[in-house]
Amino acid sequence: MLYLEHFNLRQVPFENTPDPAFFFYSKEHSEAVARLEYVVSTRKPLCLITGEYGSGKTLLAYTLQSKLSRKNFHIVYSGNPFLPPDELLHHLVLSLGGGSENIPLKKVETLRLFTEILRRNVQIGKHTVIIIDEAHLIENIRIFEELRVLLNYVINNKFALSMILMGQTELREKLVSLPQFKQRVNYHYHLQNLDLEEVGEYIKHRLLVAGHPTGELFCKYAVEEIYETTQGLPRSINNLCDVCLMIGFDKGLDKIHKEVVLEAKKEVLM
Repeated sequence: MLYLEHFNLRQVPFENTPDPAFFFYSKEHSEAVARLEYVVSTRKPLCLITGEYGSGKTLLAYTLQSKLSRKNFHIVYSGNPFLPPDELLHHLVLSLGGGSENIPLKKVETLRLFTEILRRNVQIGKHTVIIIDEAHLIENIRIFEELRVLLNYVINNKFALSMILMGQTELREKLVSLPQFKQRVNYHYHLQNLDLEEVGEYIKHRLLVAGHPTGELFCKYAVEEIYETTQGLPRSINNLCDVCLMIGFDKGLDKIHKEVVLEAKKEVLM
């Protein structure tokens, strides 16, 4: 990016990619991480995380995966909610390291392989965790039934699998019509947007991670305008701040003021 050298940055600070290095521990996101870590460490079978589009659910998933993979967990992430029910189990087995050439075609044999993977993990002291992102987009009700069946696996009187479903708010509404699945949810947490103070801290955090020496690049009134415009939604903050840096670079500025944000608003679809 053209503005990196101008603003003393090593990398782009406001990319909407799920890089755990940029994860910001707001009050909401810290609470979500704490609850998820509790769920998997106590081997609860099912947890639900919801939030508005762009609230940071996918980055939360990647951050949790990064944290847990260094501990006694075998964790996999699935971001494809459109798989047919018959392919879901194959996908999960492959993600868990079953190996594509070893996955049988018959469902009963695939289930046996899935069970073997769970049992192997228990034997080596690892707990299996599956994160399913964009779960609100699941349209085939059979998918939820397939997932519910997987939650029944118990080895040595303990649940052998923890599952985390992440999606937008309508996921909660969808589960209302699925009482058998809904009753299996042990924890549900809804991510709220950042408040004004957190927006400033969020922007500073990302700038510091990207290499800025102080993180103090956006002035107070610029941050206030960003908050008012985005309502504290992380994805929207990233989009607006990125355009602000481009405009600031074009104008040769060393700080981003409110006027720059007002100009950037015209170029960003909020």
